Amino acid sequence: MTIERALATRQYDVALQSIERQSNQKNQRVLYLLNKGMILRMKRDFTGSNVALEAAKQEMNRLYATSIRENALSFVINDSTVSYTGDEYEQVLLHFYMALNFLELGKPDAARVEALQVDVKLRELNENISSFKSGEHALLRYLTAMIYEDGSEWSDAMIAYRKAYEEYKKTTTTAVPTLLKQDLLRLTQRLGLRDEEEKYRTEFGITPEKIPSIPPQEPPKKSAQESNEHEQLAIPRNGELVFFLHNGLAPIKREKAVSLPDVSSGKIVRIALPYYQARLNLVHAARISVVEQQPMPNILLPNLNNSDLINPGLIKPDLVKPNTNTTNTKTTEQMENVAAVAEHTLNARMPAITARTLARAVAKVQLQKAVTKPSNKDNDAMVRLIGGVAMQIASIATERADTRSWLTLPSNIQLARLPLSPGSYRVKIELLAAGGQVVDTREYADIIVTPARKTYLTEHWVAVQPAIVPTTISPPVTLVPLSQSSRQESAASPASATPAPTELIAAQSTSALSSNTNQAIGRK
Repeated sequence: MTIERALATRQYDVALQSIERQSNQKNQRVLYLLNKGMILRMKRDFTGSNVALEAAKQEMNRLYATSIRENALSFVINDSTVSYTGDEYEQVLLHFYMALNFLELGKPDAARVEALQVDVKLRELNENISSFKSGEHALLRYLTAMIYEDGSEWSDAMIAYRKAYEEYKKTTTTAVPTLLKQDLLRLTQRLGLRDEEEKYRTEFGITPEKIPSIPPQEPPKKSAQESNEHEQLAIPRNGELVFFLHNGLAPIKREKAVSLPDVSSGKIVRIALPYYQARLNLVHAARISVVEQQPMPNILLPNLNNSDLINPGLIKPDLVKPNTNTTNTKTTEQMENVAAVAEHTLNARMPAITARTLARAVAKVQLQKAVTKPSNKDNDAMVRLIGGVAMQIASIATERADTRSWLTLPSNIQLARLPLSPGSYRVKIELLAAGGQVVDTREYADIIVTPARKTYLTEHWVAVQPAIVPTTISPPVTLVPLSQSSRQESAASPASATPAPTELIAAQSTSALSSNTNQAIGRK
């Protein structure tokens, strides 16, 4: 069973077993830990997931400066001999999933620490890698804002929402989400930033709705007797259900290879480059419905002050009748297009990857020439023949594209937010096709929404993959031949540039759970 089929059928233990073969491969250690962390997360083992992801993070830091020996080996053999350290977008998403794990474990303080590390990582990548586009990771800014907001750090939340907005405007992979527009209007209203609120209203064309659960900044003063009464009979404000859909699987890297003759030496040279191929995904969005509710009784909340209550001093407890059996429905919207980010990252690295590949091909030709160079020894001809054949076979066999990537990442990440009264809920998730048809349904019982806090719920959905997915994200790469004659031959027979299906299958089998070549020349 393939790992994709195991994930699609939710056989997570089978999926974990299928990646165990990578655990003892030194140059695949980070890749193994990333995939293990994601599969454990799908299994809802958030603690185990963070253990694996933290180990991956530490190993990435250790390998950040690639060894001279590995660089030399990759030049002689191929790029996949270098220890895998994760592409930039994968390093960023590692922090995202660790923070989300902490939130689902009910550890907002730990999630806040991870959010701070996200900010450091984004600044580091912006400063050191010219091709890095922080706008493609605006979702992480958005998650940071929600974490601050959940801790009543309103000013910090506003700053993070602003950063998310600026980042979304920089990218073409995801439009500015409607959720973010509403959040900016809501926070500017709450903080009394009237000019900024008016600016956003004009830009978005949205009239902000009054939010009754958000109290005034300075509630009216009450007598000591009134304050004591309301401490004992506190009516908590609404909580919120935050739902993330991790939709599909990120595209997979394949190898496009071609063998070309070098007319100056008569040797055959193999050129192999990576490209992305999409994986089947039937789901367009998810519809979230709260189908029933058990209300939370009025309770004393010592951690909340009067500013956290709905109209303190005005509501009489005997008049409060919690709303039961209500239905609240929202549809998710896309917050990050992981597939498009992966494509951009590979495209940005292709010039360096191609340059290394061609340089390696030239070096291998020179090695073959050196082996077959005549000498004065009597048995030289036979030795040169055997050595030349062996060298050419080794040269062709070892030239492989680096097709490694974090294959258990989703194709895209979507979000819905539902304000709810405190209580216990049954939540139905309907996974929708592009035409609105229901592809699959999931239900969760006893989802607890607490007063004045966010409750996080996530769903990973994976489609059963066909044997071969014909759609590719990146078009086939045009290869540069080594000589004028081979250039003419390539132009005369363009079909020769297309690898046979057996080449693609062989390339995939050599690195079953593999990744982006993120060891570009500039990074080395």
